[in-house]
Amino acid sequence: YYKDTHKSVRLDPSDAVFVDVIHTDSARLLTNVFTLTGYGLEQPLGHLDFYPNGGEDQPGCDKLNSATIIINDGLDEGFRHFSRCSHNRAVELFTDSINAPQDHFESFVCKDYEQFRKGTCLQCDNQKCARMGFYADQYKSYISANQQPVKFYSITQDKSPYGTKQHYYQMVLSLGDHDQRDEKGDVYIRIKGSLGQTEMTKVNDDTQELAHGKTYTLLVATPTDCGVIT
Repeated sequence: YYKDTHKSVRLDPSDAVFVDVIHTDSARLLTNVFTLTGYGLEQPLGHLDFYPNGGEDQPGCDKLNSATIIINDGLDEGFRHFSRCSHNRAVELFTDSINAPQDHFESFVCKDYEQFRKGTCLQCDNQKCARMGFYADQYKSYISANQQPVKFYSITQDKSPYGTKQHYYQMVLSLGDHDQRDEKGDVYIRIKGSLGQTEMTKVNDDTQELAHGKTYTLLVATPTDCGVIT
């Protein structure tokens, strides 16, 4: 409803000395008849704008979970879960961040979520990362001189504690230039290292199209510290 409206009727940086925003529900659901949008906004609204999991559908809020709730608790409760789960996640993330360890809820400056999912925005030097949530005001110095919003991205868990420290690995996948049809599906990986190994982890958010002769860079996020990769 408030998309692209005048700042006088929505949140904007002039509303306070420091405005930080957590975006969790800006996904669009396309149907054959109409387009449904989430309760949240994708456009930056503050000085620092945080987009956990891209700021759209949140982990643990998928249709399968809603279907399970419908079976167990009825249609009304299942619909409420589906319609508000991602939107309410912003409050849950902020609440979790209050007592979270210092290395939790780490977020990275990036142009957009697509670039972040390629693992190209994982630097923390020169004001490139910040903690999302209660302690975001420690990063007031990040406010740009021209008042342009600064966008941060991160990956969270599907249940509390949401902000468990993530270990990020950049995965480079190359397909040989063979005379075969292109592939389409999900990419899974298990990482082994000197300190342990991850569970089988899904790398891509949406169905990945893989063409032979091309190279793909993907971000792997896991709470497991694998140490030196073996």
